[in-house]
Amino acid sequence: MPVWPPRTSAHALADAIRARGFRKWYEGRLVESHLHLITAFLCLIAVLGAIEQGGPYNTLANSLWLLAVATGLGGLGAWSIRRYQVILQLAEFLGDRSHCPNCAAYARFNVLHTGPRDAEDVPAALHEVPLLVVECRKCGTGWRM
Repeated sequence: MPVWPPRTSAHALADAIRARGFRKWYEGRLVESHLHLITAFLCLIAVLGAIEQGGPYNTLANSLWLLAVATGLGGLGAWSIRRYQVILQLAEFLGDRSHCPNCAAYARFNVLHTGPRDAEDVPAALHEVPLLVVECRKCGTGWRM
C-alpha cells in the first residue's frame, strides 16, 4: 500500500524545496518524522496504561471504555509509526541523491523541473516520488534526483 501522503504533487515538492532550500526542507522532514515517532511512543505508553487499568474487578462500561481508548491509541500509534517510516524514507532517498556528481557539493542546487519517475531502485513505499531534475549552483552540472 503506497503511503506517500499527503498526496503531494511533483510541483508542490519542488516548490517546497525551492522556497526553503533543500537543507531546510530535509531538516523539516527529519523533525516531522521524529515527531511522529514520539507520538507513536506516547501512544504505546498510553495503551499500556489503559491495559494496566483494566482487570476483573472493573465494570463492563469501564472495561469497554478502556478497550476503546486502547484501540484508538493503538491505531494512532500504528499510523504514526508508518508516517515516521515513509517520511524518513523520502528524506533519505532524496538526501542520498543531493550531492553534485561533478563537484560533490551537498544540497547546493536549483530545481529545474519535475516529472514522473522511471523504474529505478525506489523503495516500494516511495514509488510515487516524483523525479526532480536539478542543477548545481557551484559548477552548473545537472543531474536527476
